[in-house]
Amino acid sequence: SDGIDGFMIDGVQEELSKRRRKSIAERQGSPLYYHAYLGLDKILTAQTLMSAAKLDVQQAGEGAAQEARRAIDQAGACPYDPTASLAQSESHKAALGAHDEHLFIIIHQTYELWFKQILWELADAQRLFDQDYVPERTVSTIISRLTRVVEIFRLLVDQFTILETMSPLGFLDFRDFLFPASGFQSLQFRTLEQTLGLQDTDRASYGQRSFCSYLSQQHQGMLKSHETTRPSLHDLVMRWLERTPFLSAETPSPSPSPSLAASDESAEEEQEERKTSPAPAPGAGGCPHAKAAQAQSRGDHTSQFFSFWRHYEDSVARMMDKDKRFIVADALAGRAEEELSTEEKERLDKQLKEMQGRAEHFETLMDPEKFAAARERGDVRFSHKAMQAALIVTLYQDEPILNQAHRLLRALVDIDELMTMWRQRHSLMAHRMLGVKMGTGGSSGFHYLTHAAAKHRVFKDLFNLSTFLIPRHELPPLPDRIRRHLSFAAEH
Repeated sequence: SDGIDGFMIDGVQEELSKRRRKSIAERQGSPLYYHAYLGLDKILTAQTLMSAAKLDVQQAGEGAAQEARRAIDQAGACPYDPTASLAQSESHKAALGAHDEHLFIIIHQTYELWFKQILWELADAQRLFDQDYVPERTVSTIISRLTRVVEIFRLLVDQFTILETMSPLGFLDFRDFLFPASGFQSLQFRTLEQTLGLQDTDRASYGQRSFCSYLSQQHQGMLKSHETTRPSLHDLVMRWLERTPFLSAETPSPSPSPSLAASDESAEEEQEERKTSPAPAPGAGGCPHAKAAQAQSRGDHTSQFFSFWRHYEDSVARMMDKDKRFIVADALAGRAEEELSTEEKERLDKQLKEMQGRAEHFETLMDPEKFAAARERGDVRFSHKAMQAALIVTLYQDEPILNQAHRLLRALVDIDELMTMWRQRHSLMAHRMLGVKMGTGGSSGFHYLTHAAAKHRVFKDLFNLSTFLIPRHELPPLPDRIRRHLSFAAEH
């Protein structure tokens, strides 16, 4: 029997060798596609929500009820036999295919299932954000959705550890059969990028063609349709920040009317406080947008705002002056400037030039025209108003009402960071398995993945926000009225 078994193994191996010798060109008539290889059409439509089925039954009547009960009964039938695919002999094992391909398929199917869940969460976050006013309760729900996405991505990054138990030789046992299927054809991952707000101009070049062209015609249509369904999460967050009546630059106050001039001292103090009061934070109680509109309709453009930016500029100037004095003092070390060597002077000049560059970054944030020029160059995506609002939320994150908004921005940073980590792990795994071979989809493999990991970023503006942070002790002090406004009622 051992001889017969060995003969059968040889036959199977010869058949595999013949299939490997077929060129990619011979299979172009019906090329292998990523979704078909993983059976995703079945897997991704296998999630039947019983809660949704019950709702449909109530709306559609007895016919729908029978159909729902039939779906439940079929689900309980469990036609899959877990022992059917277990090898009974060496020849049977050889006929079943390369051992590690099973792991490869399971890992990618699992990724796609998690991508589906991520899209489920992000779509709801989009829905909640896509309104003129986002209440505090809704902000809390959005944070919950985004936090779940963060945790899923942590799991997906770790999942590469399991895939890397496959050796490079184990991968080569079946890799030839996969051409031209590629993970690049994952419709869900491309939809995920689109949902977050990745721009085409921020994509790494892939074969000098649009990334869409590598998808099937049906999937291209789905992706283009999705693009116009609702603004990306990036754009919705930007709009939300723009609508926030954040602390504004100080402008001259209107002259008081005779009746105000004759009012008592407490009224004058209240008026003075009102001139430096901010509107509620993003998602704060009440409707801050309506209050800001009322202030503007009265022609009073300062009554709802604290003149934050004047204080911020002063704090930045002090901080930069302190840094400059430290750099110069460290370079001189008690000597006169004339005593420095040529090398020491060059090093000092370089440090002072770098510090001037940092000062120009601050100027860009505070000067609308410079910011607009930076945005035109593609250095920044957020609008000027959105960037300033995000900075204030970050600087005053310890204030109770601003803390929720800060947590939301931090979740977006976490998602962007974890997606970058996921791409980096993918790149390293590809290098480990393939060296610098071409990818199955025709890309440059490791080099493309490395470039994509560095380039495919959505919320870079939130990362760059740290450039404009100043130490807590340099923050402009908030007037008591404003601090009370940014606290919970129980603290009053």
